[in-house]
Amino acid sequence: MVKINDPIIRTFTKIIRSEIHPCRIFLFGSRAKGTARKNSDYDFLLISPRFRRQEWENRSARIYQLKKNIPAAMDILCLTPEEFEKKSKELSIIQEVVREGLELA
Repeated sequence: MVKINDPIIRTFTKIIRSEIHPCRIFLFGSRAKGTARKNSDYDFLLISPRFRRQEWENRSARIYQLKKNIPAAMDILCLTPEEFEKKSKELSIIQEVVREGLELA
């Protein structure tokens, strides 16, 4: 697990941990690579058993509602542990997250 000093990341992960109880949180993209610009968005992959009870399209809607007071653009992927296991073998974006992203929790 990586410690991050960015207040946006700290605030977001604190909210997500308390509300969603993810088993894993990944930061990926330019923020994880250290190549972000001032206006770069934040890319997160959240893995939680709680997503099992939600339709795919409703998962991110709940997360975006939780982060509404965080003044930053975010792209958020939400998977169950089973989906993560399966998709990590099928989708290059998930493979890239695992290979190059930072695991925050």
